[in-house]
Amino acid sequence: MKFANQNSSVAQAKMKEQYDKASSVRELKPGDSVLVLMPTSNNKLFATWKGPMKVIKACENDNYEIQITGKRIVKMHINSLRKYNFPDTDGERVNMMVISGDIEADEEGLITSLPDFPDSCSAGGPNATYLNDLTVGEQLTADQRT
Repeated sequence: MKFANQNSSVAQAKMKEQYDKASSVRELKPGDSVLVLMPTSNNKLFATWKGPMKVIKACENDNYEIQITGKRIVKMHINSLRKYNFPDTDGERVNMMVISGDIEADEEGLITSLPDFPDSCSAGGPNATYLNDLTVGEQLTADQRT
């Protein structure tokens, strides 16, 4: 019994040492941006990361208050959060889509329908930018762009 207990203690110490090599203490501060793991169905394998969202307050037991949308604040454990680091652009081209006009969004803020874009620039005035004026994937073939 003494040898079995001793071997168990040695094995446990080795396992802890191996675990501690890859683990780290994660902390977030109010104002940090985070990605939130959101379930999309009953199957946990299909969960997706949404964000970035803002940390409002650190609570006890590794819980944080996160501002999800507008004024909605949710308390989440750090296991469902990852710190979001904004990419450094350093003069590189950044791809983005800006949509103005009447758009419909669901409760999570996902766009469900887009407004109709006119074919010519004359309808919107001298400062209007339309879909046909945008540069889309210069590295793509004509079929891929379509």
